[in-house]
Amino acid sequence: MNIPVTCRLLVVSFAFHAATRSIPAQVVQGGTVGEETQRRTYGTADTVIQQIPSAAFQLRSGDRIQEFNYGYVYAQSLGGEFVAPLNLPNGALVNFLDLYAYDTDPGASQYANDVYADLFEVSGTAAPNMTSIAQVFSVGSGGYGYNFYLINPPLQINNMNRYFIYVYNADGPDKSFGAVNVWYRLQMSPAPPTATFGDVPTNHPYFRAIEALASSGITGGCGGGNFCPSQNVTRGEMAAFLARALGLHWPY
Repeated sequence: MNIPVTCRLLVVSFAFHAATRSIPAQVVQGGTVGEETQRRTYGTADTVIQQIPSAAFQLRSGDRIQEFNYGYVYAQSLGGEFVAPLNLPNGALVNFLDLYAYDTDPGASQYANDVYADLFEVSGTAAPNMTSIAQVFSVGSGGYGYNFYLINPPLQINNMNRYFIYVYNADGPDKSFGAVNVWYRLQMSPAPPTATFGDVPTNHPYFRAIEALASSGITGGCGGGNFCPSQNVTRGEMAAFLARALGLHWPY
C-alpha cells in the first residue's frame, strides 16, 4: 500500500508533530530514564524543561550541605556555592532559567542577601573563557518562591563548549534552594552548502529538512544518488523512517 503524499518528507514530519504536540512543555527530571527523557531527543515544536534538583549539585565551597525541608538544601557557612553540569543536545535553544528557592530575608535582591542561580558557558581549551549567560535571584521575605529569567536572545548550545549551573546561597537555612529548571527547544540543523541528493538541489523548498534527515541517518534516499522527493511512501519505507528517527529497538 502506498501513502499518496507529494513529498516523502511530510510523512515523517507529520508523525513527529503528532507525537509531541499534545504536551506543550515536557518536564525531564535530571538523571532519570523514562518516557519524558526519551521525548526530548526529537521534535522542534515543544519546549522541554530540564530540571536539575538540588541533589544533583556538588558543594564547591562551604562547610557542609544541610537539608532544610522538602529537598531544599543550603551550605552551612557564610555563603555556600553549588555547581552542576548542564548537558543538552547540540544546537538546542535555551530561553528560560528558573530557580526554586526558600528566602525569608526581606532585603533587596543582592548577591549577599539572596539565593541565586547562574548559567555559565565555558569556551576554549588552552585558555578557557567563562561567560555568565543568565542569572536569576530569589525574592526575600516570602519563603518558598519560584523565580525565572528570560534569556533573550536564546542561548544556542554548542557542544564544543561546556555548560554548568552555579547556585549561591547566603548564610543560614533561611536561604536554600530546591532545583533549577532550564527551558529549551530543539531546532533543525542549518542547511549545508552542497546537496547530498542529485534531485534535491540547494534551492529545493525542502532542501534543509531533507539534508537534516540524511545527516541523521534517517534516510539514504531512493537509490542512484537521489531522494525522490515527490515519490509516494510505502508502509515499509515509513516504518524505516520512523524506526531510525526514534531509535526504536528491542527491549532486551
